[in-house]
Amino acid sequence: MIAFIKLLRRTINSFLTSLVFFAILAVAVLMWGISTHMSVRNIGKLSAMKRSSENNDANSYIETLSMTEMETSLPVRKEVDNSFTHSQFVSDKSEQQDINAPEEKTQNKGLNLRSRQEYFIPPPGDVPVRRFPQAVIIGFGKCGTRAMLTFLSLHPYIVIHHEEVHFYTEDKLYAKGYKWYLNQMPFSYSNQVTMEKSPDYVCSNRARQEIAEHFPDCKLIVLVRNPVVRIVSAFLQRFRFKEPSQRPPMNVTYMNTKTNEFNPNASAVDVGIFHKHLSPWLRTFSRDNILVVSDESLTTDPLSVLKRAEKFLNIPPMLNEDNFYYNETSGFYCCRRYSTDEQPRCMNINKGWKHPELPADDEKMLYDFYRPHNKKLFKLLNETYNWEKT
Repeated sequence: MIAFIKLLRRTINSFLTSLVFFAILAVAVLMWGISTHMSVRNIGKLSAMKRSSENNDANSYIETLSMTEMETSLPVRKEVDNSFTHSQFVSDKSEQQDINAPEEKTQNKGLNLRSRQEYFIPPPGDVPVRRFPQAVIIGFGKCGTRAMLTFLSLHPYIVIHHEEVHFYTEDKLYAKGYKWYLNQMPFSYSNQVTMEKSPDYVCSNRARQEIAEHFPDCKLIVLVRNPVVRIVSAFLQRFRFKEPSQRPPMNVTYMNTKTNEFNPNASAVDVGIFHKHLSPWLRTFSRDNILVVSDESLTTDPLSVLKRAEKFLNIPPMLNEDNFYYNETSGFYCCRRYSTDEQPRCMNINKGWKHPELPADDEKMLYDFYRPHNKKLFKLLNETYNWEKT
């Protein structure tokens, strides 16, 4: 009986010892986890404080928001050199390739297209995070901005927000603040360009001032178009859900319907005075940060426009003629992304409507009105577009 009691006592002591050991171990693991979590947060805060000392108060606030976003979901973002080298762009399994060297055609398809993985190389150790746009298509509406964004999205070093944000031009959205704006952006790596499109920014003083204050190095892309043709396109956009027989006369977009006189202050007319809206941006930003292209060029030769955009955005020249093909039915170019196995991407059926004819007198009146304004634009850009009636 005594032996049994001794055995029972040893068993209880052993159990209690084990229980104490595991309790101590659990507390140690918990403390280690808390310590690690606090270290990561402290690193993020120190990084944000360091950048805050290099910017004004408003920019510091925005940068801190960016870091806060990373702290809540992803490891602290590493600052990576954004200067591009061949090794960042192109990889062929075991050796680097010259990005300017001719590429081999794929044997099966005969097209100069590769997979997404071969195209894009994230920096070592980098993780995707939300970033404020480094490039914005700011205008003009009905000048091919959607087509431009769609074509640019082919490039693996460009990450786009697909819908128009209108952050600076919609009061209710602007009131939500920059954290909301950041949360609208897609995730991207540090060597990718985050881009959004809001064509009404170009006519907004708030957009110009806010972008200049917080993102002075932002790349701005502007599309222009024959303003008379643009008015017709604006009319079709406005009444796109009505059958042609149910639409009002086209002159509602440029005439005072009460006096039946030309209305130069009508919204559709005013937007087409491109030099008026573009001049403040050219005074605010470096000319090197603004790319202006015509919708006519994008429609007839998208590849040449995108080559200019690649250079403008300082990204590797990857797009080529095999990314595009002309759709005889629609009369517009369609595009292929990374592989010939993907379905071609063509513009939505709501794009590229057949334009009705303007009344001859109205057409002449509009061309006469815009002619001096066009000349001011050409002088401003040191470039001429063929916008006369053909």
